[in-house]
Amino acid sequence: MDKTISFLRDNPRNLKSATNVDAIKRVLEKYVDFQHLYLRGEFTIEPVQYLDRIDDTTLVLQFKRPVEEERIEIFTVVRGRFIDFSLDMVSPAEARYPADSYVARITNCSIALDKREHERTSFEGDFPRASGIATIKILERENDFRKSLSVRMIVEEYINRIEGVDVKKISFRDDKDLSPAVSYVMESGKVLHMTDTSDVSDFFNVNNDYFEITNSAELRDTLRQWLQHNSASIKSLLVKPIVYHPLVGKEFPIAYLSVINRDRPVTAGDADRIDAFMEELSERIRNGNLIESKSEGAVIDVSSGGVRIALDDAAMINKLISQNIIVLDMNFKESNPITISGRIIWVYRKDDGGFLLGIDFSGSRFGPKMRNALVIHVKDFLSRKNHRAGR
Repeated sequence: MDKTISFLRDNPRNLKSATNVDAIKRVLEKYVDFQHLYLRGEFTIEPVQYLDRIDDTTLVLQFKRPVEEERIEIFTVVRGRFIDFSLDMVSPAEARYPADSYVARITNCSIALDKREHERTSFEGDFPRASGIATIKILERENDFRKSLSVRMIVEEYINRIEGVDVKKISFRDDKDLSPAVSYVMESGKVLHMTDTSDVSDFFNVNNDYFEITNSAELRDTLRQWLQHNSASIKSLLVKPIVYHPLVGKEFPIAYLSVINRDRPVTAGDADRIDAFMEELSERIRNGNLIESKSEGAVIDVSSGGVRIALDDAAMINKLISQNIIVLDMNFKESNPITISGRIIWVYRKDDGGFLLGIDFSGSRFGPKMRNALVIHVKDFLSRKNHRAGR
């Protein structure tokens, strides 16, 4: 591993720091497990042996090697909480202590405000492949998608494939002259499904509370009048948001679909079929928004919360930094990779031109499926690795 690494992107931990002696003393007494201390290096960790405590903030520590730095950082994790220490190296320890022992004084300690929730598995020597690395062309946000001509074209082209209904129409939020039915769905976030427009009393009775609570009496009256006016040409209708499921984060509507039958009802079966169609449309948009690459990297360590990978493709790194979203396959089982998406938390450039990336899976579209499979896949990889090593 290179000694010098420069960071291109970094989202540091949320830490609470203590610098005065009393505060540091309280942290040491309340939290610190002196049996599990580690020296922080450039993406390496080395165990540190606690030997003695001279006073409230001064320790005697043994390292795996001579320490030439004037200041070091060590850390521990206690009950899932990350604790970091900055220490000034005071002097080599007395001769009665083992070799490579030093006296160090704590100048600052920081406690992570959030706990580490996931156990992490590190790999050495033989690393699983990271393949199928991709990012996005357009930021997956409602406003960006609404302005995108390519997204609109995909939506309109795909909706034309719906069969078995008389009329299908797409409406976007910024369209003029939206029907009251679309306005209701847009404002309420609900689906409007009327199997028979000749009797709308049940709909308004069921939804009366919504109109009252949101002070939408005008929309209620306009919608009622619109239905009465169009009852001769509209026997049944379904209006629903076209929801997009982003790679990371919450779903959002990108448009609104109106389905109309003139002489027969839009049935519950029709609605289910259209729901499945909408799921396919979301996937089609997502695939069309990907910038794919032939880049391959290595999985350095992984948990159900995130992964650290090594990657050499500088052009792909620039795209990932720009868009902050990544999709990749983790090949613990070569014939059955795990697809995952995530946000880029940090990117570091090594002296040899390669890069290390920290990726957070929070909110991943593929997260639930990945968590169920990850432990099994990792165990299988480690088992095969040990078998090859003759262990």
